[in-house]
Amino acid sequence: MDAYFGYKLGALQYRSVRFETETLDTDNYQGNAVVNYTDAETPYTRIIEHKWFEFGKDENGNDLPKTIISREYSSEMEPGDEPYYPVNDAKNGALYAEYKKLADAEPKVIFGGRWASTNTTTWIRSSPLCWIAAIPNCNDPRRHRRG
Repeated sequence: MDAYFGYKLGALQYRSVRFETETLDTDNYQGNAVVNYTDAETPYTRIIEHKWFEFGKDENGNDLPKTIISREYSSEMEPGDEPYYPVNDAKNGALYAEYKKLADAEPKVIFGGRWASTNTTTWIRSSPLCWIAAIPNCNDPRRHRRG
């Protein structure tokens, strides 16, 4: 949201992540696509075992003999890093509230991403960047039909 408005109120702060990926000589490392680690002793926040998302079988439906995992580490945001998680503190909350006022005055723009909602505790993976879309006739119920 801050980028959309040219950072005129200042930049919202983010944390980033870095990934360490490796191939393992086992067909199953953790039995699940994502396992989160919330204890203070574990240096990474989650392990992703990619094969469980879609491509963990060969053309005959057999498990692949190897697996690929990625460990995700939370990190301070450095120039050039991709922003992943908003810093949820009083300073950023107040700045977000000011940008929200500007955003509410944009009737044909929908803001999405982590700062688009005041609920920043969700762990559902969404774009770390704010997606912006101008949608004509957004309130027209015919736009929301599936089929």
